[in-house]
Amino acid sequence: MSLQFITGDGSCDHEKAVLDIACDWLAKDHNEVFFLVPNYNKFEREQEILSQLKHRQEKKDFSTIRGQVYSFNRLAWYFLQDSENISGQTISDTGSAMIMRKVLLTLSDKLIIFRGEINKEGFIAKLLELYKEFQLGNITIDTLGFLPSSQETTKAKDFELKMYEIRLIFTAYEKELAKRNLQIEQPISMLTNFLAASDLQDTAQLNQKLFIVTGFSNFSMQEQELLKVLFGKSHVCIDLYVDSVHTDSDALDLFFDPKQTYHLLKNFAQINKAMSYLIKRPLF
Repeated sequence: MSLQFITGDGSCDHEKAVLDIACDWLAKDHNEVFFLVPNYNKFEREQEILSQLKHRQEKKDFSTIRGQVYSFNRLAWYFLQDSENISGQTISDTGSAMIMRKVLLTLSDKLIIFRGEINKEGFIAKLLELYKEFQLGNITIDTLGFLPSSQETTKAKDFELKMYEIRLIFTAYEKELAKRNLQIEQPISMLTNFLAASDLQDTAQLNQKLFIVTGFSNFSMQEQELLKVLFGKSHVCIDLYVDSVHTDSDALDLFFDPKQTYHLLKNFAQINKAMSYLIKRPLF
């Protein structure tokens, strides 16, 4: 299908460019627009975008059904709510903490770095947050293949031992989940797999949907994988605040993240010759 970029710094009217594209798309019957925004300001952006979209459409009976605003997680639940992908076997945060505590107590004699942390307040929450970050980054436990070795520096030894114990803990944690037929909620990955199924394009009518992604400078690995599926099965427009995508940058550059994001996704679109991409710079 297609991928389009909107680029420009803060002096450009990104909102106008985004709404122009949305209105052009909605001019055709049966087309829908999904705005993807960061979760932290989803409510505010939903009010702003839908209000302006209604004004631009100049219709008193304007329906938000064809124009909706979601975070990545909420978009996943929107598509998956009527599918069989969501089961009652997901585990709550409280349940996760209880299982993690059981795992830590069982492994306490095998732990060196983390043995003294087990009963400290907030430690289990930090472990679970790290586990979720690994999931978002598509980092599997197998990739944490550090084993204690005879490194010369104490710092290197501590790091390797810490990674070894984290792998030990998370492996035991996943075994406990599997034993109970439980899973941690991963709605974005579930949606990616759901949409990637070859026989679902007509059912989901993705070719009539435009996904406008705005408010981000970078994406997690799970979000990237979902976007890549959407490129191939629907139409995607990504709005990036960046001065220029054609100049080199380093980590200290204010626009480093969006530039990296742009080149990563553009390169994927170029490799996949079945889709087209377009760069649009918003007007001042």
